Amino acid sequence: MFWYCYQVPSVALRLFTVYGPGARASQFVPSALQRIIDSPGPQVRFGPGESTRDFVYIEDVITALMQAWSFSAGLKGCAVLNIASGVETRIAEIVEIMLRVCGRAELQACFEPVGSRLDERHGPTRHWASIEQARQRLDWSPTISLEVGLRRTVDALRNAQAVGHPAHVVEVR
Repeated sequence: MFWYCYQVPSVALRLFTVYGPGARASQFVPSALQRIIDSPGPQVRFGPGESTRDFVYIEDVITALMQAWSFSAGLKGCAVLNIASGVETRIAEIVEIMLRVCGRAELQACFEPVGSRLDERHGPTRHWASIEQARQRLDWSPTISLEVGLRRTVDALRNAQAVGHPAHVVEVR
């Protein structure tokens, strides 16, 4: 709107499911990891496993923000760019990776059936983004794989617990 109303060059970044150290404990990734870490076993429960998200690690988001800042300096107009991994990941898939990175492969993941939640009564929700414009215009693409990002997040959660801090105040350095 700034471009259309005031001719101020503007870049808007649409962030998809950002995860990593410092995320709010109520978000899916930290809450799921904490449930897996704390679970007495033999099962751990999750929402519908067929729903999907497009997960992007915080470090990749920060890189995109910095590149967008540089890009905006020479911009004539406006741009709206998706910042995501560009990969549609089923909840069941990310939970399996989480079990592995937490060293809890003995746990059985149980998923609610699709339609058990009001927002999923018409089937699983699907979230995925094309990141082609961000690649072309910012020369940006994510570099941190889901497994590496989850390992870093688990390490941050465990380090925060070891020193007695809540996980949501862990800083990325």
